[in-house]
Amino acid sequence: LKKNREVPLKKILECRQLTKRFGELCAVKDLSFSLGEEEMVAILGPSGCGKSTLLRIVAGFEESDEGEIILAGKPAFNKLAPEKRNIGMVFQDLALFPHLNVFENIAFGLHSKKSLNKEEIKMKVREMLNLVGLPDYELKMPGTLSGGEQQRVALARALATNPKVLLLDEPFSGLDTKLRIYLRKEVKKILRKNKTSVILVTHDQEEAFSFADRILVMNQGQLIQAGKAREIYEKPNDKWLASFVGEANFFSKEEMMGLFSDDKVLFQRISSISKNNFAIRPHQILLKKSENQNNPNEEEIGDIEYLGEHILYEVLFSKMKRSLFIKGRFGDGLQCGDKVSITVLDFVELP
Repeated sequence: LKKNREVPLKKILECRQLTKRFGELCAVKDLSFSLGEEEMVAILGPSGCGKSTLLRIVAGFEESDEGEIILAGKPAFNKLAPEKRNIGMVFQDLALFPHLNVFENIAFGLHSKKSLNKEEIKMKVREMLNLVGLPDYELKMPGTLSGGEQQRVALARALATNPKVLLLDEPFSGLDTKLRIYLRKEVKKILRKNKTSVILVTHDQEEAFSFADRILVMNQGQLIQAGKAREIYEKPNDKWLASFVGEANFFSKEEMMGLFSDDKVLFQRISSISKNNFAIRPHQILLKKSENQNNPNEEEIGDIEYLGEHILYEVLFSKMKRSLFIKGRFGDGLQCGDKVSITVLDFVELP
């Protein structure tokens, strides 16, 4: 039966009030989160926000100044050395040993498990290679492999020791776009099949949204919001998050009521909302070329950017000095200087 991911998952990892300082810089500040069994969580944020530092604290490569980590219900986890944490990690640069072949790379961590003999190690390595779709690669050297093949070997090595949690530190960032998308899907399938609990660190919104069950958004060392992709995108809890996750046009309530007063349904809806800040996503608007191109009260297209799958229109409002950015493909052959009417399909309420 397919696992129902709406049911609360049993916690396998808990981070409580973690804080890490480097001199005067507070890289991680009072941050708490949990990871469920077989859950995939993405830590999303801009460069320098503290997400990689957080991952290194969990892995044991950095020690937090405050807070605690609990793995599988066992406290006092913070002081354990990385090799004793039963946590696997795939680094951004993959960190394969160039002088060892694929078999030796994957078997490296297994040699520390004294309970395994040579035959058992051989069987485990072959099991991992089958899992990642590289069954005949045992004797190949890392330098002869493609980027995608190296990625799979690094994943096999990390999974070989049966870690309770797997950490992925921007593992797809060095790949070209098509390979990155393909491997992201394949790695996700492999990890689901292996029933692995995963934390992915990324600055790529699309990667986080497509890969993870739940997303933690960080900025300046703090957790800004946690939730599913749809919740993060459609109900951001502040203006910064609304602009970081996707694109948005920001308006006050007064501006919204003034700009869209001709739309009675929209006007009444905005009037009934107590919040004073709003965001309109570029895809939440429809444009239509006006029949009367000489009407000074209609909005005007100021700029058009052809972006392939969609077109970005900048619309200049006649009622005030504001621009609205809209994405789409509209069938009227719109050009710069054309007068247009605007229909707002939806908007985002901000605190």
